[in-house]
Amino acid sequence: FLNNKKQKYWIIKQEDGYHNCFMLYAIDFFPIPLDDGSSFALPYSCYEYIKMAESDGTLIDVIQVRQPFGCNGFIRGKFDTRYLSMGITYEVAFVIMLPEAVCAGPIPPAACGMAFVRPSLCGGPPQRHEHLLDDKPKDEWIRLLAGRLKMARNNGMLEISLGGIQPGAIIKGVIIEPVF
Repeated sequence: FLNNKKQKYWIIKQEDGYHNCFMLYAIDFFPIPLDDGSSFALPYSCYEYIKMAESDGTLIDVIQVRQPFGCNGFIRGKFDTRYLSMGITYEVAFVIMLPEAVCAGPIPPAACGMAFVRPSLCGGPPQRHEHLLDDKPKDEWIRLLAGRLKMARNNGMLEISLGGIQPGAIIKGVIIEPVF
């Protein structure tokens, strides 16, 4: 774990070498109102931090949504790409859980995206993906793709966002892993 359990780091060994991987936990992200976009957090009535156990038993903070982020705002975080392995294509995805108890009716789609804070330095246009959640598994962690990026020499700050999430849903964080 890194940064007071806000991030997790591990290495995957492949034939072509060793590649860095990261999990950015929800505690490292910021719920933001749509009308502001940067400086104020959503009121705590929209979400709460709860403790959940990782597969190894370690307790982590996750976000449980109380009100739809699609109406009130979104969750956003940043990651410094200099820690990723050069020349490797990475997949960036939110890890969420949809509890069966809160999914009785239709589930609105969720939107994930990612962009470099200064795209002129790092390249790559902003990416956005809409995910239909009705057919996704319930009561287990699922991934919602935010985007893919190939690491070049230029490093930069990657901004990742998620909106339109169902009340009751649990957000673990963002996983960044190589695509092989």
